[in-house]
Amino acid sequence: MKKNKIFLLNVLFAGLILILNACDCIKGEGPIESEYRDVTNFTKINLDISADVFLTQDTGYSVKIEAQRNILDIIKAKVYGKTLEIDFEANCVINVENINIYISMPELSEIEVDGSGTVKGTNKFNVQDLELSVCGSGDIILDVIANSIYSDIDGSGQIKLSGSTKKHKVKIEGSGDLKAYDLVAYRSNIRLDGSGDCKVTVHDELDIVISGSGDVYYKGSPNIKTRVKGSGRVQKVD
Repeated sequence: MKKNKIFLLNVLFAGLILILNACDCIKGEGPIESEYRDVTNFTKINLDISADVFLTQDTGYSVKIEAQRNILDIIKAKVYGKTLEIDFEANCVINVENINIYISMPELSEIEVDGSGTVKGTNKFNVQDLELSVCGSGDIILDVIANSIYSDIDGSGQIKLSGSTKKHKVKIEGSGDLKAYDLVAYRSNIRLDGSGDCKVTVHDELDIVISGSGDVYYKGSPNIKTRVKGSGRVQKVD
């Protein structure tokens, strides 16, 4: 009986804490408005809020944000080094309508999505070396011509690529998927440590390590080296 009372008190206390924290949350209010942010000289993007980012390669820099007025006031878009970091200045934000962010930039070297945001390219990007990272349930969708690409998924997110690259390195931990049939790679190195699947097109060399239940589906006729330690499969697709 005593243990039950203690358990009940703990539950009530936890509920009280949640209610008090909710009182400090900022709720989205009002119609959608837009504003530009004066930021330049970045090649990397770190998205740390739930927003849809539309990315365009252009000759200059531009950042336009669309959101409810009181949400616009707490969206931080600042450059640190070469990274444009997009985040909330508040710890708790709820009941927010769609946030759209339009970014133009001349050069791109890295995209990192933390959480449930989405970054989608609006045109074909020409880059040298590109790093793509999704941590959580977010998405990256990009059409790109690159010397090399590194795709890293940790969670249930997705990276979808088209275009071409000389080398594509892939690492998936979790249930996220890489969809890159439309990205032609000459060499690809793939490591799956979770249940996520990987779909690629490779011409010359394909190196695969599977330590989980994820599957690799590939198009092309590359020389293949495989090491399967889990229940995952490697399958050629016509």
